[in-house]
Amino acid sequence: MRNYPKTPVARFYRPLILRSCITLSLLLGSFSGLAQRGNPEVHFEGKAIDQMIGEFMKQEGIPGMTLAIVQAPYISRVTGYGLADREKGLLASPKTIWAVGQMSRAYTAVAIMQLLEMGKLALENSVGNFLDDLPADWKSITLGQLTGHLSGLPDYSTHEKFIPSQTYSPGELLDLVREKPLVFKAGTRAAASATDYLLLGQVIEKTSGMRESVSRMARPFRPMPAGVFQGTVD
Repeated sequence: MRNYPKTPVARFYRPLILRSCITLSLLLGSFSGLAQRGNPEVHFEGKAIDQMIGEFMKQEGIPGMTLAIVQAPYISRVTGYGLADREKGLLASPKTIWAVGQMSRAYTAVAIMQLLEMGKLALENSVGNFLDDLPADWKSITLGQLTGHLSGLPDYSTHEKFIPSQTYSPGELLDLVREKPLVFKAGTRAAASATDYLLLGQVIEKTSGMRESVSRMARPFRPMPAGVFQGTVD
């Protein structure tokens, strides 16, 4: 097996987020497993769920979240806690659209493999076969290299002018790095780059005729009820 160098996690994703998600999942898993189905008093170990979530958010420094309590096949409660945007003072709600960050890469990879199974692309295809207006040294990079972070493309998310809280079009994100040289020759090393999956998202959109989104991209995932989960991709 070929050994690739370890790469740093993108600076915008802290280990705290992962730890918080795991802790909350365990907490709610225990709760849903022991709570009586249909019980209107939503308590666990003497605490109301609102109290537990409030304490958890304070402990982990989480400004806001949307929570769903699922007792399959029913969703007995969906509510928002805290703020969705601290600067604007926007409250979190069941309809808040949260940025799912790097989770979008898993959905993108699934969609790429679905298109491969449908015969609409191959991992050996060059990205230049699907997308126009790319720098010359980007066009020969294959979809497989993009999927495996073997492209050598500069990472737009580490650019000094990139502002995580700002909304960008794909073209605006590519403009941040299109003049920069490759970090290494494609296929010779591995290094995470958000630019890889940005391009793959555009390939999905062009190949499938469908705008990429978390809720529509991957067929194997059963659709959630309206309003339960929405997200923006990275």
